[in-house]
Amino acid sequence: MSDENKAASSNLSAAGVDLAAKHGTQARQEDKKKDFSEDFKTQFPQAEQMAKSGRLDAACELMLLLEKQARVASDIATIKQAAIAVVTFCYDARDWDSLCKYTTLISKRRMQKGTVVALVVQKVMEYKECDEVTGNKDLTLKLIECLREVSDGKIYVERERAMLTLELAHMKEKDGLLAEAADTLNEVHVETYGAMNKVEKAEYILEQVRLTMLKKDYVRAHIVAKKINKKWLVQAGFGAIKIKFYTMMVEYWVREGDVMELFKCYNQMYNTSQVQADPTQWQYYLPYVVLFLLLSPHGPEQNNMLHTLAADPKLKEFDDGKWHALLTHYITQELASWPLPQYDLAFGHAVLSGAPPPAAAAPTAAPKAAVTDALGALGADDVEMEEVSVFKKEEKKEEKKDADKKDGDKKDDKKEEEEKQQTADTPDFELAPYKIPPYHFAGKAEGDDGWRKLLHTRTVEHNLRVVATAYTRIRTPHLATMLGLTTDEVEKHIANLVTKAIIYARIDRPSGVVNFTKPNNPEAKLNDFGANLSELLDLMETTCHLVHKENMRFKVKA
Repeated sequence: MSDENKAASSNLSAAGVDLAAKHGTQARQEDKKKDFSEDFKTQFPQAEQMAKSGRLDAACELMLLLEKQARVASDIATIKQAAIAVVTFCYDARDWDSLCKYTTLISKRRMQKGTVVALVVQKVMEYKECDEVTGNKDLTLKLIECLREVSDGKIYVERERAMLTLELAHMKEKDGLLAEAADTLNEVHVETYGAMNKVEKAEYILEQVRLTMLKKDYVRAHIVAKKINKKWLVQAGFGAIKIKFYTMMVEYWVREGDVMELFKCYNQMYNTSQVQADPTQWQYYLPYVVLFLLLSPHGPEQNNMLHTLAADPKLKEFDDGKWHALLTHYITQELASWPLPQYDLAFGHAVLSGAPPPAAAAPTAAPKAAVTDALGALGADDVEMEEVSVFKKEEKKEEKKDADKKDGDKKDDKKEEEEKQQTADTPDFELAPYKIPPYHFAGKAEGDDGWRKLLHTRTVEHNLRVVATAYTRIRTPHLATMLGLTTDEVEKHIANLVTKAIIYARIDRPSGVVNFTKPNNPEAKLNDFGANLSELLDLMETTCHLVHKENMRFKVKA
């Protein structure tokens, strides 16, 4: 065959392939454009009649055949209608085995649309709430496990899977299986979910923390608690979540024995906007803040917080200023007598008495907004805060752009609405119906290492800091008399403060003298001498300059 014939043959073959591909594309486009809505209207009554007559499988197969045809033609509306019809037939027949079977079948069909799977899962979750299912524990578990299997690994039903896992964990908790409940709930890494808003994420993580603490796994509970972004807790609508979070953290820090962290927890609760606006609430948290701050070890942060809290007008007016007077002992450069004048006030509180604490004060007139209103106040510009389907995000963005073009003042109005909502608090979210009771500090106040003894120690340390600034040397018996301690106890407290580098002191036991003056080493003395000599030379130069100036003035006058 000649080269010309070969070229002509190859051109004809290519043209044939192109023509076939063109016809194939056109055929596929015609199939995609096909609408099966009329077929559904025709076949649905037949399938419904078959289901009612007891032929459930035949009715479902008829709808599944139509669903396949619509899926090939990408007729999303008909696919949804056919899929929902299948699960509805199973529910109406109360055939729960068939419901689980066809739900799994629909989700595993080739090239199944994510929106269809999400719709079916949501529909079956609605059916799960009927009285027949809720009253049957085994049936509820069966449906939950079926839906969790269907939703496993699918990002478009991650929120539904999280809710199902939460319900399963609560059921195990009621059965006393705390370890299994905590492990089940911790399988969900809700912090990575985009379909859940921040309120839901925070509540869900708090449930994980609560169950992990019930399991007595405090290390893991602390790790899980770090998933909550502290910046969320200061936003509008997070008041109840913030208080619940720090109430849980109190239990962890009590076990760790960190009194400063306990102060920070109660200080955060006290500074919540809803608490500040309600006298019954801030009067409940303020004594905790004062006592744990006084029990905290001395340092720059603790000293700064002492002066900040002392300047709080609420503390000055609370309980006729008694708590403010108690705090004042530790910020003035005067010796605090022991027992303190407010001894009964401090030791009568639940922190130092060891008695069960009263329940946290309920808000008297705090505004209660719906969760959706709180979410709106948190900012619609944040995609995570919008309760929209993952399949509608692009449409929402386009609608938002158009709305912004039509109304240029929309953002300003939104800012004003956010400012109004700043004082509003979100009611407890239905994700976590459990209330967190106040922590009972049983066994923490009594004993040699208890908080009662610790408050006395903090008072002695304050007095020693005052003495160290007022005295250069003092006799140990006299110092012991001033502090109301024995000589051995005084030496023990001084040694503790010196070890922590809070004060400088040297004890001369044979002489019975405590020296608070820090001696200078030879290098420091030489530096001081050099500085003094430089200052002396500067003064002499200035004096000579002034004498020369006066001589020149008299010479001019002469």
